[in-house]
Amino acid sequence: MAQPRDVLLDLLAYCTARSIDAVVAGERTADQSDAIAEALGLDMADWWAPTAANYFGHVSKAKALEAVQEATGEHATPALATMKKPEAAAHCARRLEGTRWLPSPLRPLAAAPRHGEGEA
Repeated sequence: MAQPRDVLLDLLAYCTARSIDAVVAGERTADQSDAIAEALGLDMADWWAPTAANYFGHVSKAKALEAVQEATGEHATPALATMKKPEAAAHCARRLEGTRWLPSPLRPLAAAPRHGEGEA
């Protein structure tokens, strides 16, 4: 408690972050992470964007195409079907640049699609 206020606040933030588990198996319900994000006014789109390296290279080509369709309203072109996965991942990342699209686990619960509603 004798530490400077900034150090105490940093420790409190660290302990809070370590105690939150936002990874959920099955259908997502309200949890601590949503309450904290809402209280802080956190928008993950300010901090994260999907790229070939951090998202599209790790999901199936079908999920990547679903993300593009959800974010842009555009359906996959026939040329995309013939692309190898690295090419398709790079293409999808380019299509989503600037859209602020987030995968369901990074969205606030109210904005996340329900199971089976176009989740990407």
